[in-house]
Amino acid sequence: IERERGEYRRARECFLEAHRIKVGRLGKGHVGTAEVLQNVGVVCDDLGWHSESLSCYRDALLIRMANNTDPSDLDGSADVCESLECIANVYRARGEADRALQFFGQCLRRRRRVVSDPASTRSHVTSLLQTYEDVILLTKSQAKLRSDDGAASDARVGPLLVEMGTLYDQRLGKQSRALVHYQKGLQVFQRTKDYGQIGSA
Repeated sequence: IERERGEYRRARECFLEAHRIKVGRLGKGHVGTAEVLQNVGVVCDDLGWHSESLSCYRDALLIRMANNTDPSDLDGSADVCESLECIANVYRARGEADRALQFFGQCLRRRRRVVSDPASTRSHVTSLLQTYEDVILLTKSQAKLRSDDGAASDARVGPLLVEMGTLYDQRLGKQSRALVHYQKGLQVFQRTKDYGQIGSA
């Protein structure tokens, strides 16, 4: 409630108190404790306190990863991805795009595994698509900063666009959106003269 009112410092205090209580009742390594830590990190982001938010997200990530040992625990995997994504966003806000891409990449790989599970939901697919968008955007922006010819970023981006198209087509039934991404992927492959990829797209 305090956060919704824009009272971020007060919200942080409330979450820190909740964290103290959770640790006392559940222990430091419980997923419930990790959830509160995650919330502390979000409020610290609101305040622009990125070093503190990063510390909270990292602690939450370690707890969530320690508890996510069952491959069929899709919700647990989604929680791990949430922490990875938050860490990536902190690095992006700090202008550390390479570090951001590192964590977005980890998140992408995990979300692919989640979505490959027959029990995965549309929500899982939507989250994966957003991670694709983040990776593509950062990859392109890094290419511009480095003033390269774009060939290296195209080589990474093209296959991602095709994967997105497949998700829209086969998992969400949104053929028009799928076509847009297939066409974008095709344009990339034409620029890179990757004719093998053009055939697969």
